[in-house]
Amino acid sequence: LSQMGDKIRQLLSYQSELDSISNDHTVAFIQIDCRNIKQKMNMQIAKLAHLCTSHIEKRVALGGEQLDAFLTKIPETLTDMAVRSDSFRSHMLDVNEKVKCILKSLRNMVNFLETFDVDVDTMYIRGEDIQEFLEHAEHLWDNILTDAFRN
Repeated sequence: LSQMGDKIRQLLSYQSELDSISNDHTVAFIQIDCRNIKQKMNMQIAKLAHLCTSHIEKRVALGGEQLDAFLTKIPETLTDMAVRSDSFRSHMLDVNEKVKCILKSLRNMVNFLETFDVDVDTMYIRGEDIQEFLEHAEHLWDNILTDAFRN
C-alpha cells in the first residue's frame, strides 16, 4: 500500500506541476496554446491514479466478501464438531491470528482509499457499509472464538 500511495502522490504532484504551467507559450514568433495538451495529460494522470485506487477497491470488496462467507460458515462447522482437543484450540488460535490480520489489512486498505478521497461509503457487504461491516465482523469473530473455547 505504501508503494502504491507513493505512486499516487507522485502522479498528483505531476498534475499540480502541469496545472502550474501557463496555457500559452511563445517560441520565437509562434504562439502555442497548451490547454489541449495539458487537459489530455491531466486526464491520463487521473486515469492512472484511478486504476491504482480501483485495484484496492476491488481487493477490499473481495476480501470483505470472503471474510463474510467464512464468518457465516464457521459457526455451523464448529457446531458440527463434537471433539474439541488441544490441537483444536491451537488451530483456533492460529486462525484467530489470521482473521485479525485480514481485518487489519482490510481496515488499512479502507483508510488508504479514504486518504485519496475515494468514497468508501458506497462499498457494501451484507447490506452494511464497509466500515460497519468490519466493526461487526470483528465482534462476530470474537463471539465465535469465545463460543468455540467455551464448548
